[in-house]
Amino acid sequence: MSEPVAIRPAELDDAPDLARILVETNRATFHGLVPEKCLDFSIETSERNWHRTLKNGLSARQILHVAVSENDEILGYALAGGVTGRDDYPRELNVLMVATPWQRKGIGRKLVTHAARILHKQGVHAILVGVQIDNPNRAFYEHLGARHIGEKPLDWDGYMTTELLYGWDDITCLWSDTK
Repeated sequence: MSEPVAIRPAELDDAPDLARILVETNRATFHGLVPEKCLDFSIETSERNWHRTLKNGLSARQILHVAVSENDEILGYALAGGVTGRDDYPRELNVLMVATPWQRKGIGRKLVTHAARILHKQGVHAILVGVQIDNPNRAFYEHLGARHIGEKPLDWDGYMTTELLYGWDDITCLWSDTK
């Protein structure tokens, strides 16, 4: 990583950056892999959604944190803590997004570890993450020690695909290991 990165809770003023990262990263990641209609989501619409979410607040169990460069550029974010309805993996890493130019620089790992530490403080020991089968970056989670635990159908704007489920049985492996 070329410069230090700080992690902090997302703020209302971050909505434009969250929207830009979401839309641009999805387009870069999935272009040519999924139908174009799945990627036809504007930054303006995403910004309105993020603004509403940040203004209304997350559930008490959820966290949304951003990775920020020394010059206050938002490089990525993690939304975590959603309830899964499963006993073995009660909470999840809902979304992890790192801006394309900042991928493969340790920011995703830092965000996942940070979110896992917060969830661990809430008494959570195991989490899951769903990763679309079309996502070329899915091995990232295996590299961090998550194991494939199942799959389920996913409807992405009428495009039927598969979501692979990965889980960490003990999230302390994310910071107690030298992976």
